[in-house]
Amino acid sequence: MTMASATDRGPRTENQDRVLLIPEAGTLAVADGMGGERDGARCAEVVVAEICRLRRTVGDPVALVRGAHEAVRAAMYGRGYGGSTLVVAVLQPGWAHLAWLGDSVAVLASAAGVRLLPWPQHIPGRMLRKGMIDEEEYRCHPTRNRLLAHCGMSGELPIEHVVVPMAPGDALVLCTDGAFDPLGTARIGEIARRARTAKAAAQAVLAAAQAERLTDNTTVAVAR
Repeated sequence: MTMASATDRGPRTENQDRVLLIPEAGTLAVADGMGGERDGARCAEVVVAEICRLRRTVGDPVALVRGAHEAVRAAMYGRGYGGSTLVVAVLQPGWAHLAWLGDSVAVLASAAGVRLLPWPQHIPGRMLRKGMIDEEEYRCHPTRNRLLAHCGMSGELPIEHVVVPMAPGDALVLCTDGAFDPLGTARIGEIARRARTAKAAAQAVLAAAQAERLTDNTTVAVAR
């Protein structure tokens, strides 16, 4: 199993995305600090640092997401409000277990086809999941930036997770909305499937997003 990542701050003055790769523990994660909120970069940094710390003893990605959320809450106590999206994957021979909060997603490209794993946690994401809209309509939806869940939120924590088969040669792509929104599931999966290495896949997905003129921080992490 090899891993690689690529990132671009796009037109923003600061890159509030963060990525974590721990190949020896079969773990990768992508976090997107909430750019419209204070301390977005700090929150994303806290998220990946906490996952790195917890992964030494914790193998459940749901517990990793919960721990990252609690760390953001503690870091932001008394400082106002901030948050971060998060998608984390823990890989074992034959399968991948993913958990997430927010609209950073993962695409699995395998011999069986291309599949979107985390469904973005906002209204258009729910509509996409139910088949009420397609990905073209999703990209244009006016409420795409209104998250229903993120690390650091108050109230009930709606962590979602999924376990999927992953065979040798499959590619798992984690990315922020800066890559998913302009490219969509099929293009990301096809690019990753054509690439020979994880590094080539991460760079190629980022390059494709750049070709669409980035509107946000954009980060890609790949395991294969």
